[in-house]
Amino acid sequence: ANPLRTVDSFGRAIRRSTAQLKALDLSADVDRTTARKKLDTCLANLEELRRTVEALKAGLGG
Repeated sequence: ANPLRTVDSFGRAIRRSTAQLKALDLSADVDRTTARKKLDTCLANLEELRRTVEALKAGLGG
């Protein structure tokens, strides 16, 4: 696969996911404890993604 196409595709998936999260209504009848845990997991995954992207960028130099 073309690495740059993969990056583009991944970026689109992130934008879709972001839009879906923004549309969530967590004020409804949800298990707030579970919701918080799931959101914390999401943040941890995003931090891992950030570190991975930074490492890839650093590997490009300049």
